[in-house]
Amino acid sequence: MSAVITIANQKGGVSKTTTARHLAYFLEQKDQRVLVIDNDHQGNLTQYFGYDPIEVDATTGSMFHVYIEGRAIRDVIIGTNGRVKVAPAALSLAEAGARLALEVDSNGALKYALQDVIDEFDVVLIDCGPNLERLLINALMASQYVLIPSKTDALSSSGIPALAQTVAKVRRQNPTLQVLGVLPTIYHRGRNADDQALANLQEQAAAAGIRVFDPIPAATNYDKAAAESRPVFELFPTTPGRREYEDLANVICAL
Repeated sequence: MSAVITIANQKGGVSKTTTARHLAYFLEQKDQRVLVIDNDHQGNLTQYFGYDPIEVDATTGSMFHVYIEGRAIRDVIIGTNGRVKVAPAALSLAEAGARLALEVDSNGALKYALQDVIDEFDVVLIDCGPNLERLLINALMASQYVLIPSKTDALSSSGIPALAQTVAKVRRQNPTLQVLGVLPTIYHRGRNADDQALANLQEQAAAAGIRVFDPIPAATNYDKAAAESRPVFELFPTTPGRREYEDLANVICAL
């Protein structure tokens, strides 16, 4: 059975897209067939894979067309040269979110769309924006797991309780949904504020029975690699975070 994982936090700037890109990178190395779905109208994940959101929206189509026009998801998927495929997003997805909010029983649109292709992939990663909106609900309804990246500061971790409440509500309709864990990101080891924030995060997660993965260290190379639309470990192999991302990919392979 394919593992469908929503990557979400109701705070921005916590490395959700970076996490999706690098999990896809390591999963591909482990011979996993991966579909990454850009479920954010900013289209950052689409750009990270080297595609122009405006161009793909006008040619092959995007997740807007899946949500609003009922287009088959396989018709908008764009392929890399390897085992990772991308369902792209563009600004038009913001309109899709607004229109879905006005429709009755639209929470299952993504789950329904995935049924046609789910058997062709081992892992589906859904990269979501920071807002509580119908697109996030669709992602959670389609998933078995939610992974919560959180920057090691108080403001970023404050988005976790809100997301946990959303997950609890979605479970009423999708009882298989569970929190895979929290992934601390942009962690400055040895800096007091980061160490305290990480300790608080671990304490809160333990009280809720939620796993906390090893933190991803902060490194400017991640931004440099994103600008080149390349995984950081292809350009800068010794960048901190390789072991942590690969270990998380191993956890996902075992689901």
